[in-house]
Amino acid sequence: MIFSLFLGRIIPQLTSMYNFELDMSNTSQDLRSIFIYGAIFTLLFALHIVFAATNLDFLFRLVAIMLSGMILFCGPCLVYLEKSKLRYSFVYNVGMIISCPLSIGLGWAYGGMSTSVYLGLFPLATLFTHYIIKKSFNDYTYGLK
Repeated sequence: MIFSLFLGRIIPQLTSMYNFELDMSNTSQDLRSIFIYGAIFTLLFALHIVFAATNLDFLFRLVAIMLSGMILFCGPCLVYLEKSKLRYSFVYNVGMIISCPLSIGLGWAYGGMSTSVYLGLFPLATLFTHYIIKKSFNDYTYGLK
């Protein structure tokens, strides 16, 4: 009797935990392109710090240009990395949101690590870039695939 009470309480909990894991796997698939973008961005950011510290000026500038492009075109990068056409609009909008704080950091860097007009200019340029790309292509791929 005690064993059946125990199973009666444990089985529903195990089932709900299994469904939670299924939901989490769908979430990880939904965020796949964002994780890949984040990993590439983190690697490049670390490389730009290493290249700056070791006075490898050409490599530093090359990586800085790549980082700037990734920030200004975050939405299109995420669409390019996304496999499912159903999520193109979602990841594009997430990319536009992610690019705003990143572009503030970019403005901070281009402004010589101090407050400057770049702090406002780069987020506006990023939002404008994303707006133009979204409006110029009418299909779900935003002209990328």
